[in-house]
Amino acid sequence: MPFMNVYGNGGMLTTVGDWLKWNEMLEIRSMGAPLVETLETNGVLNDGRKIAYALGIVASEYKGLREISHGGSTAGYRTYLGRFPDLKMSVAVLCNGSSMNPGGLAHRIVDGVSPKVETPPPAKTIELSESELAKFAGLWRNEKTHMPIQTIVKDGKLEAFGAGFLQPIDSNKFIAGGGRIVLTFEKGENGKPNSAVLEQGDNVFRYIAEKEWKPTEKELSEFVGEWYSEESEAKVEILVKGPNLIAAQRPDTKLPFVPKYKDHFTLGGGREPVMWFSRDTNGKVTTLHVGASRMRNMPFVRIKK
Repeated sequence: MPFMNVYGNGGMLTTVGDWLKWNEMLEIRSMGAPLVETLETNGVLNDGRKIAYALGIVASEYKGLREISHGGSTAGYRTYLGRFPDLKMSVAVLCNGSSMNPGGLAHRIVDGVSPKVETPPPAKTIELSESELAKFAGLWRNEKTHMPIQTIVKDGKLEAFGAGFLQPIDSNKFIAGGGRIVLTFEKGENGKPNSAVLEQGDNVFRYIAEKEWKPTEKELSEFVGEWYSEESEAKVEILVKGPNLIAAQRPDTKLPFVPKYKDHFTLGGGREPVMWFSRDTNGKVTTLHVGASRMRNMPFVRIKK
């Protein structure tokens, strides 16, 4: 992945020595307090909600401690640098494996060396019957990214793919990940959940209830053709093969589109990337969109049908 010539918003290379200098500058404010204060000022969205991300730095809290941090990753490497002003301590983690969680490792170090860290008491959970849990089972679309999440009842518990088992703390509120994830279902006029809000720290995601979609061959034929993305300079051919929609990009590359909800697909059995088609006011398919964890809404236009 030779993209090291792109830097500023990413692709930054450093050394341990330079990292120490950068961290010390933030700690003692050697380049001026206004610079550091600006870097650490939380962002505010258009709706007035404050978020954890500041100016190239995440300004948040960990177990009551102020945490100034940022992580990074590239092909085969993951890193994290966290500064804890209340402790006068910083933790840097560099991993030469992509399966590691450097932020989690850093927090374990903080837990082990700091007497000030107090684990908050766990939220009090309640019991819900399987019939009550079944109300929250279904397919949910992220309102912003279009990514799907599915919830099912398994072994008497509500499980969300990607978040694990959900523990109820109220009639419509659940927690996961030791309380770091809070999922609140919102009921519609019919009394059934029609949306859900997932809170993970300062990040808030809204999900809309969707119905599972099983398109006919005729419905799939609406998406057939050659599609081109000017942004990525990529072309993909979409065709129907039997009951399936297939994306062909190279002679030996055939990718199955798995339908999720109306006009939305994923590849294989995974959650990402997600592909969806938009239509004009007459219902005609106009644009193919592709999204993933680090990419949102890359458009493709049909150049040949």
